Amino acid sequence: MPAVVLPQVLLCGVLVPREEVASALETISAVLPMTYAVDAMTLLTHRSSLSSDLLVDLTVITFGVAALALGAAPLRRRTA
Repeated sequence: MPAVVLPQVLLCGVLVPREEVASALETISAVLPMTYAVDAMTLLTHRSSLSSDLLVDLTVITFGVAALALGAAPLRRRTA
C-alpha cells in the first residue's frame, strides 16, 4: 500500500506545486487520481462556484471510487 500511496502524495501537488516539478513527473502526476482530488479541493477553497474543471475532477474521483468498490467486491471477507 505505501508503494502506491507515497508517490501519489509526493506528486499530487500537496507538498510542491505540480508546475515546479520536472516535466516527466508532471506528466506522471496528471494520471494519478490523488492529483484530481487535490485540484478539486483547491478549486473549492478558492471558488465556491461550479466550473468545468471542478466537474472533471469530481468525475475522475467518482470513477476511481467506483473502480475501487468494484475491485473490492469479489474479494473474500475473513471473519475471526
